[in-house]
Amino acid sequence: MAHRTWKHGLWLGLVGFALASGCVVKSGDGDGDSAAGEGGESATGGSSTGGKGGSSTGGKGGSTGGSTTGGSSTGGSTTGGSATGGSSGTVNMPDPECDPDMGLLDSTPFPDCEPRPGDDCDLCVQENCCEESRICYGYDAENVCGWGGPTSGPYAGQSEYDCYVSCASDYVQENGVYDDGAIDQCVGECATDMCGLIGNATQELIGCIDMNCESRCYGT
Repeated sequence: MAHRTWKHGLWLGLVGFALASGCVVKSGDGDGDSAAGEGGESATGGSSTGGKGGSSTGGKGGSTGGSTTGGSSTGGSTTGGSATGGSSGTVNMPDPECDPDMGLLDSTPFPDCEPRPGDDCDLCVQENCCEESRICYGYDAENVCGWGGPTSGPYAGQSEYDCYVSCASDYVQENGVYDDGAIDQCVGECATDMCGLIGNATQELIGCIDMNCESRCYGT
């Protein structure tokens, strides 16, 4: 799970990135093949890989309207993200993995920390907390910071990180200040259900934001 827009469902692209160490993932090997890149274009003849810039319900990359499930599409091309035999505009995301009892989760850091267009908080994270963001969205195994999050409540479906930013912003709007009350409330709201506690990488990224991007992320 992730924020509705953040980093946008790039899971399928990440698998290609990890296996091929490249930035372009190709689907199929015959006529009509295409590469899915920035912007979330669909690959013909098979499942598509989400690019940066679309909305998501599960991580980095456009999982809505850009990816398909269920196999090949009618006539070898997708229409609006739907495919015969699959559900429209959805992608099966991997299960996040809780932190180990000791140390940090062994994950591959995400290859970049690109911001969403026009999002000043994301831009501040890129400028000041890029390494923490890459670890947050680490994959293989999937870090709860970027791939987990609550499944119920007002921030259900958002990653732990995006849930916290949304929760803290709402708290500031209601109370006019970002304080310990915001931290206590949002840490409780945003933990991944099966893990019980908010992730270590989430805490690291939030700490960096609190030091460098509080006003730009929470509106203080």
